[in-house]
Amino acid sequence: MKSVHWAIVGTGEIAGEFVQALQSMPDEATRYVIVSRNRERAEAFAREHGFARGESDLGRVLEDDALDAVYVATPHPAHFGIAKQCLEAGKAVLCEKPVTLNAKQARELVDTAREHRTLFMEAMKTPFQPAIRRMLEIVQSGIIGPVRHLEANFCFHGGNDPSSRWLNPELGGGALLDVGIYPLSLAYVLLGKPLHLHHHAHLGSTGVDERNALLLTYGNGASASLTSGVRGGDDMSIRVACADGQIELLDLVRWDPQKLRWRRYHEDWQEESHPTAAHPLTYEAREVHRCLAEGKAESETVPLVQTLTVMEQMDAIRQAWGLVYPNE
Repeated sequence: MKSVHWAIVGTGEIAGEFVQALQSMPDEATRYVIVSRNRERAEAFAREHGFARGESDLGRVLEDDALDAVYVATPHPAHFGIAKQCLEAGKAVLCEKPVTLNAKQARELVDTAREHRTLFMEAMKTPFQPAIRRMLEIVQSGIIGPVRHLEANFCFHGGNDPSSRWLNPELGGGALLDVGIYPLSLAYVLLGKPLHLHHHAHLGSTGVDERNALLLTYGNGASASLTSGVRGGDDMSIRVACADGQIELLDLVRWDPQKLRWRRYHEDWQEESHPTAAHPLTYEAREVHRCLAEGKAESETVPLVQTLTVMEQMDAIRQAWGLVYPNE
């Protein structure tokens, strides 16, 4: 497999984390170009992290035949325009979650990707993590029966700065879009599309949801209780109750579980260690590499129908809250 030449659009924290992922696979990934509206910032970031060059003109970068894939690491509102430009240029796109602010934009990106037969994937790390994959393996084996209830929480205190990406509506702030998407996506993987979706949120002084709670119910009688928050408390946990047993994910630092324990009811717990790779974003990059090598325009692990379904759910929830972003 040839080394995949990557461009990263953005120079923020998540861009730096993706650089670490690429650095952990030097034979598979070439750190090619950094793109930022500020050319000096792009060049400085490129020098610091070992990229060939920094640029401010995305259009010029996309004309480069050597470029294989683009990682979109900008604030949420910029995802749509950048991803669309890259897909129209025929470049594979790995776009940070959420891929857009709403489902309408997401559908347009999916249509563009399919029209140009170009790989498009949401950067959703959860289904690639070894502990999550092991959890799904246990569930799918049937040894503890079908899932009856999922409890998943992603809450942390991101501070009180109203201009931060977590609280600023101009940046697509709020718990649901930033971290609530993880529990919602996990619920989709385990249980599919819900029959009913109940919700409650605390909207802060900036107008975005600082905390929220969701209850999803399904036609087979299963349910999911999900919370997310960016202000006022820490709770990162995943528990799955099945008909004949249960699973708990352990050591969820930033929702990167390192262990799990499971049991059949009335039997002893079995604890297993499933540490992540050198960097958890490595799995997303490797999935892009695999799809490109196999000529695929979509990942089976993060299918576009999942991305669209979760975006549609978040749209419905935000509409009920009256939360509309200025950039929509």
